[in-house]
Amino acid sequence: MSRRHSKSAVASAAASTEGLVVGSHGRHCIVETADGERRICHPRGKKSQAVVGDRVLWQAAPPGQGEEGTIEQVLARSNVLYRQDEIRTKTFAANLDQVLIVIAAEPVFSESQLARALIAAEDAGITPIIALNKFDLEEAFAMAWQRLEAYRSILNADGSERYPIIPLNLTSDDPEQKAALMELLAGKRTFVLGPPAWRKAH
Repeated sequence: MSRRHSKSAVASAAASTEGLVVGSHGRHCIVETADGERRICHPRGKKSQAVVGDRVLWQAAPPGQGEEGTIEQVLARSNVLYRQDEIRTKTFAANLDQVLIVIAAEPVFSESQLARALIAAEDAGITPIIALNKFDLEEAFAMAWQRLEAYRSILNADGSERYPIIPLNLTSDDPEQKAALMELLAGKRTFVLGPPAWRKAH
């Protein structure tokens, strides 16, 4: 590397600010700064491709050239949640504490998709939690809950459930349900994974 290029790289790094990727849409990301500001940023080359949960170094555009920035560097990741098939690898998120896998009592959830999601979480060393939605549909919910019996019977060495399962009704305003869900998510970096994300991964 020439002296001029070396100085340019140092200057670029010095002008960069650390941020958290909180959204990813195609070729651009939404980066949140330490003071809570959010800005659209574009990756600078393939090595700057980022996903939700990534800590990145980003740089604002020069004065008069718009509000969008560029991602200069993706910082080291503690883990990555991804799906892989015969055609490609789809990365969902990084640096997670847990993944909330949302399935529904109706229409009947796919056990194959659930198993793949659990395998992906296990492979990345991320704690998986299963949320069974639509508990207001009593008969359908009871049948779906029964189908999950095999997962509830799997225990860790300390006797705790390896795959915790929680009942959920996303259309409800029940304050108790909301409080329980907030307690589950508090202080944790959680990625919510459901059927739409599985379909996109194919």
